[in-house]
Amino acid sequence: MPALLGLDPLRLDPHAQRTSAHPPSGRCPDAPCSDVLSPAECDRVRRLRCAGDRADFVAAHLLARLCAAQLLSIDTRELTINQVCESCGGPHGRPSLVGHPAVRLAWSRTRGIVAAAADRRPVGVDIERVASTAYGPRMYELALNPAEAHLVRSATDPDSAFVRQWVRKEALFKAGGAGPAGAAPGGALRFLDVSALPFESPTAERSQPDAAVVVGLHRLGRRCVLDWRGPDRGVLGTLVGEWVPHHVPVAFPDR
Repeated sequence: MPALLGLDPLRLDPHAQRTSAHPPSGRCPDAPCSDVLSPAECDRVRRLRCAGDRADFVAAHLLARLCAAQLLSIDTRELTINQVCESCGGPHGRPSLVGHPAVRLAWSRTRGIVAAAADRRPVGVDIERVASTAYGPRMYELALNPAEAHLVRSATDPDSAFVRQWVRKEALFKAGGAGPAGAAPGGALRFLDVSALPFESPTAERSQPDAAVVVGLHRLGRRCVLDWRGPDRGVLGTLVGEWVPHHVPVAFPDR
């Protein structure tokens, strides 16, 4: 079955204290995050100082559950997400579903926008906002190989080109790509080669101004690489999987 990709097409209220979602069962709960999220997840939410960060965290974790629930045809409240860091044992790291070891999860969040994916095969997703200032040679050296750095420097919009390569590499890394043992987390991205993938046109038109839009679908070995832009042109995202994904349109209204 193709991967299930969810994109939140709405701007989350940066002052929201909690976020609720409409689960596949059709119920529309008005409940705090503790009704769905695990105690460990709720503890991480409470540790975030910024209300916008808390809203984004909750939305990403709920959206991941919705993707997994549709993949498995069960209710979101039957799902528990577990995260344990392989290095320090902390409550972060690669996510998994308790009781469903074959399901792979991935999510990403950037200010006011979240994305998530679920599949029975390796899957990764990443989104980022294009910064208002140049990234510069240090970031190029950290994340790009020489061929990729040349492509970025030669692009019409180098900052957007860099972020496009970054989200591709992050999604590929989450889907099981890896750099050499001992490489720093950011440095490992340099060894994931995406130089063969073209950039989308920076002036490409969109048919739905307020929605995310797919701007490229490519093959990289056995994997599919799906590029999209967010509701505004400053948000770029990529999903990497072994199947072309189905979209799961989901909104997270504030309650």
